[in-house]
Amino acid sequence: MYGGSTAPQYGSILLLMIFYLTQFDLVGYLPKMTFAALLFETSIEMMEAWSFNSYKKTATISEWAVIPIIVIISLLVGILPSIGVGLVLSLFIFVGTFYRSGGVVKFMDNGLYIHSVTERNAEDAEWLD
Repeated sequence: MYGGSTAPQYGSILLLMIFYLTQFDLVGYLPKMTFAALLFETSIEMMEAWSFNSYKKTATISEWAVIPIIVIISLLVGILPSIGVGLVLSLFIFVGTFYRSGGVVKFMDNGLYIHSVTERNAEDAEWLD
């Protein structure tokens, strides 16, 4: 599906089993820079997947702009206010998008003088009236 062989998967399982069977004593011989590099690489991959690639998948810029606003507010003010701001912004975007889509009931009526534009046969039209 993704191409390539499964050798790295089996190699990592084998390496983990070796570490486990030696009660992780062999990990002490690895330089600390190895684990720092793994953490750094993972953070870069997560930023790319959740920030930059998500930007390409969103329909409008306003949907994606909520993410940096939440991050900035959480750094400046705190987590709870940023969650509240994110909810409010997302709600406004949702309501605006839903209103523009035409799926919103704009007025209520009883149907006595407003009829559907769908053409129906005489029997169905009689039943609806």
